[in-house]
Amino acid sequence: MDEEPLAKDEEAIAFADRLNALLDARRFDEKGKGRQVALAKKYGITQASTRKWLEGFGFPKTAQMMRIARDFDCTFEWLALGTGPRDTDPLSYSPHMELLQRMETASPETRKLIELALMSDSDLQATNLSPSLKGLVGFVKQQIREEGQRGGKPQ
Repeated sequence: MDEEPLAKDEEAIAFADRLNALLDARRFDEKGKGRQVALAKKYGITQASTRKWLEGFGFPKTAQMMRIARDFDCTFEWLALGTGPRDTDPLSYSPHMELLQRMETASPETRKLIELALMSDSDLQATNLSPSLKGLVGFVKQQIREEGQRGGKPQ
């Protein structure tokens, strides 16, 4: 599957606004003139998936969002969360990008746990996870926050 479940809410709309602004800034095919099809072709996914992302009905999976950020020289934090600078600085350090790069080599179970931890609290509450698994995800989420506050430096 190419995207997270449908969610026409403020977060999905804000993500769509950021993605469209990024694509405008990078002079990617103009909105309303083939953007959905061009983005779908670039990532080998359906036009329906890119429509959801660009219109505020859903989000790409974390790994896909990471590829988009890399391909369009954008920080993952800005694209995913709307925080920090938009454009990448080759000399800057991003603890979230390091985490996501480590995630690429992690086991499928660990990747899923990290993806859950990166979900918004409201989306996480909507899942059918057991209370103990939600607790574990909450712990991982807190570790990610703390690592980001420390600048990615281990204690």
